[in-house]
Amino acid sequence: MLGGVDVVAYHTMDPGSESPIFGLAQWSHIITRSAEQYTFYFSSNANLNLFTSNLTKYIPRNGGYCSWGFANEWRSEDCDADFSPHIWEGECSECDCATFGSENKWLWGRDVMGPPAGLRDGWSIYNGQLYFNIFNTYRVRWLKHAEENIERANARWISYFGSLDAGPLNVGCYPNTWQQCSTAEYPSSLGVLPIDETGREKSSSSYMHTYSVVAMSVLAFFVHLF
Repeated sequence: MLGGVDVVAYHTMDPGSESPIFGLAQWSHIITRSAEQYTFYFSSNANLNLFTSNLTKYIPRNGGYCSWGFANEWRSEDCDADFSPHIWEGECSECDCATFGSENKWLWGRDVMGPPAGLRDGWSIYNGQLYFNIFNTYRVRWLKHAEENIERANARWISYFGSLDAGPLNVGCYPNTWQQCSTAEYPSSLGVLPIDETGREKSSSSYMHTYSVVAMSVLAFFVHLF
């Protein structure tokens, strides 16, 4: 989950810190959510115990995806003529339902992974809950209208998954993998870590290698058929 960062540690980090704390395998916990298993890592046994004592508090909202994007980025068919999503009773001044030609600008939906979360500069603790955005610019925009964004995102999440405590969790959708996220369905095998244990970002070549292998496997399958 979220590349192995300690989600409890965010609650005691200084606001604005860009140094996420990674957990260790010795303090890990597996949960089953919507028929999928997710492993969380923690930096101490105390944080592990806090997590297991209150999953609702410590599991990031919106599945650990970008809270701005989940509130405001929509497929065009999900919005009315005034660019307000159908689930939202009122004006949505910042909702983006645009298209590029005949294609949707944003593909996020019940069956598509995303939007991406920035583990370093996109996190916020708001009313005791952990939220992520893709990076600081969108974190700041989200905070300006946090209550409205939360209400809209909660309604969207519930319309997709039935409960705020159900649905997929972010295992591989980050700023450097967002294009892959937009084509990855739930449940997704997109689970590469964005950052290693030393805090260094992994190179994009590792991602491209993974997807090259998948693409070649698919191609080989069709060649075999014909």
